[in-house]
Amino acid sequence: MKTRSFKLNITLLFVLLAGTVLLAFGFQFLTVLERIGYERVDRELEVLANSEAGQPLGPNFATTLPLSLHSRYGNEPPAKFIVRASDRAGKVLYVSPRWPLDLPENGLPVLPAVSEKEERSSPKSGRLGRGPRGVRGSLGHAVAIQGPVFTTVRASEQSWRIAAVGNEQAVFQVGLSLMDVESDLRRSRNAFLVAVPVLLALLFAAGWVLAGRALRPVKAIAQTTAGITAHSLSERVPAGRAAREFQQLIGLINEMLDRLEASFHQAARFSADAAHELKTPLTVLQGQLENAIQQAVPGSEEQQRYGALAEEVQRLKSIVQKLLLLSRADARQLTLHVEPVDLSALVSSAVEDIGLVAPHLRVETEIQPGITVAADRALLRQAIGNLTSNAVKYNEDTGFVRLRLEAGPQDVRVTISNTGPAIPDEERPRIFERFYRASNSRSRKVDGAGLGLSLAREIARAHRGDLFLDAADESLTSFVLVLPRE
Repeated sequence: MKTRSFKLNITLLFVLLAGTVLLAFGFQFLTVLERIGYERVDRELEVLANSEAGQPLGPNFATTLPLSLHSRYGNEPPAKFIVRASDRAGKVLYVSPRWPLDLPENGLPVLPAVSEKEERSSPKSGRLGRGPRGVRGSLGHAVAIQGPVFTTVRASEQSWRIAAVGNEQAVFQVGLSLMDVESDLRRSRNAFLVAVPVLLALLFAAGWVLAGRALRPVKAIAQTTAGITAHSLSERVPAGRAAREFQQLIGLINEMLDRLEASFHQAARFSADAAHELKTPLTVLQGQLENAIQQAVPGSEEQQRYGALAEEVQRLKSIVQKLLLLSRADARQLTLHVEPVDLSALVSSAVEDIGLVAPHLRVETEIQPGITVAADRALLRQAIGNLTSNAVKYNEDTGFVRLRLEAGPQDVRVTISNTGPAIPDEERPRIFERFYRASNSRSRKVDGAGLGLSLAREIARAHRGDLFLDAADESLTSFVLVLPRE
């Protein structure tokens, strides 16, 4: 299962939190903007209503009211406001020309009785009321005014804000279209909806950059630790100016590397010391067995027993020699005696060796002549010998071995292939491990200790080359030894 990037998780969390704050602020801003628009309209309506209700009702009110409006506001009230006046009995005294005919009567604000307790609610949906108060009219006497009471109604395909104000004689209902207010709110809302995706994209970019900067020490730690191999265990992750939390992590990693380096060197010294200490006793034992073989009666059971023991000692000497070379390679003390080596001749010599040890196998060759490399002749011969030995041991009785030598612009490749049982896919990543033997080769009928491939690859890497298993042809087991041209 593929896991999601931690950097992406941090970025998405940042966008979620910042986006939530942004959306909350945006909605609150639109709400406040709407309230301010309604309050502005209410103030205009209240000023106009109070100015009319503060005047005593004359006998020619229906004629004087329009003249009064024109004298105060010019042509603005007919174009902007709607006004209706009625007496306390409910008789309509004046209606402005623009008063919507479909304005619902039951939706208009109603002034409560003076004794009732006035209530106040939100500007948009409720009614705002005030009890009677004294206002000094134009003739110098006080006029008791009741209201205003506000409400919002829908008529003529638009919304109207209506205010009701009354005095002792009449009730004035003054209205103002909310088209401009709603248009401003609509523009603000549309601008906000357009800005939200842009702002979220900017927040994602900013979060991505900030997350990258926050995880930069982790990336540096990963790059440094990835470059630490068995040959560079002395390297450590530098703390530098990393944050305190990362310095603690770096300290733990460096402590782990200290323990790993100490254990690795201890294991390498043990292998080297053990191989060195076993080398001399095995040589003496082999010499004694050879003398015993010569002194025994030819063809006797005693001589055969000594011969079998001598073969096992030789096998142990080979294992010890390989362990010694591997321990030197681990400690980067594998000394190379570099000289020009005729690789074509070396591979041809390996072909002859196969003919001697396995005459029943067919050998196919594709060897380019005259290919020379700078290498340690003895180690290179041992690496090729290990590969050809495996090709013979793990082959079929009627199979064949194929050796191919070809030179490229940058490197030289020696490919050694053989028929026989294929290496299982699940075991291929482990074939270069030390002492590891594939399941089809764990029988004592197939001689070997599982060190040949590991040693061959160490020799190749010591020459700045490599050794790998080629899976291009599934019918053959092919190993490719790569060496640089220079």
